[in-house]
Amino acid sequence: MKTTAVLVASASLLLFGCGSSDDGGDGSAQTELADLLVENESLFDEECVRGRTGELSDDDAQFLVDNIDAADTEGFGEDLEAWVETLFDCVPGAVQE
Repeated sequence: MKTTAVLVASASLLLFGCGSSDDGGDGSAQTELADLLVENESLFDEECVRGRTGELSDDDAQFLVDNIDAADTEGFGEDLEAWVETLFDCVPGAVQE
C-alpha cells in the first residue's frame, strides 16, 4: 500500500502548480490529468479522480500534466500538497495515517 501511496502522491503533485488566476475553464487540462492519473494507477477510483481534478484550475491541472513524472512535491505550495493528499481518498480501502 505504501507503493500505491507514493505513486498517488507523485502523480498528484503535478496538479497544484504554482498558483493560478484561472479558476476553472473548459476542463481539457483537468480531463487530461485525470486520464493520466487513472491510466498510471489502476487502484484509483476513476469517478473520484475525475471529481478531484475538476476542482483544479486549468493552470494547475496543466502544470501537473506537464510534470507528471515528478518524483516529489518539493517546491509545491501548501495548497497543492493538501490537494495531493486528497487523492488518497480515491484509493478504495486505503488506510489514512
